[in-house]
Amino acid sequence: MTKILIIQEASRHLENFQFRECLCLERAFQENGWNPTVYGKGHSNFSEELDFNSFDFILNLENYGDDWLPDLSSFNKPYKILWSIDAHCRGMSPYEEIFKKGKYNLILNSTLDYVTKPHHEWFPNAICDYKIKNLNLQKTSKFSFVGNHVNRRPILDFLSKEYNLKQNIFVIGESMVKLINETYLHFNKNMSNDLNYRNFETIGCGTALITDHNHMYDELGFIDGENVIFYNDMNSLKEKLNYYLEKEDVLSRIGESGEKLSKRHTYNKRIQDLISNLYEKV
Repeated sequence: MTKILIIQEASRHLENFQFRECLCLERAFQENGWNPTVYGKGHSNFSEELDFNSFDFILNLENYGDDWLPDLSSFNKPYKILWSIDAHCRGMSPYEEIFKKGKYNLILNSTLDYVTKPHHEWFPNAICDYKIKNLNLQKTSKFSFVGNHVNRRPILDFLSKEYNLKQNIFVIGESMVKLINETYLHFNKNMSNDLNYRNFETIGCGTALITDHNHMYDELGFIDGENVIFYNDMNSLKEKLNYYLEKEDVLSRIGESGEKLSKRHTYNKRIQDLISNLYEKV
């Protein structure tokens, strides 16, 4: 059985522990017949001495900090993969440095715009459909946002004032899933040129999503007015809201179509594609 080591710090927030990427990937690899081990700061095995050469593959997806990461440069047996999740926040330089220092073989980029070199490949964000799903709850909110302010504070405050947007700041884990399930229309804004996790999570809950558009969504099957609502600027956002907020039946239909699309963007599906790709490389 193929052995893979998944390296990532455990979630620092108890409510989000089971939603951490490393555990979602662990389940996906298991479902696809591989033998995964999760390792990193905060996990029960972090104090253990691992034989890194005993693994066929190593996947490093750390995104809290790099100071504790093991030096993999001397381990030549495993095929070493680095998943760049947060390059839209940090830039690619830190990842290229880790890649070079650890003698990695491949960088997976969650943002297509950063796929610029032969050792880069696109690996978009996804959802764990064990945790993110349609709970078939009664809709108790017309228009809401569940997430963090980051660079969104001005637009969120405007929408709260003009469109009665309900802000749910830093609600995570099961509570996040419940709140998104309970709204007709969920707002989001990407941090920069990323494909924000919350957009995949929203459609996975069967809730209509309105978010800013970039070209990567087109590559993944998102279609404006069918399974998502896109806006390009403040004028188009206001135009879309003035139309859709009065049409709960249309929002329900878009939510249903979005949920169907989400089945193509689960960790299980991502790992199936990755495994096929890796078998061609090694």
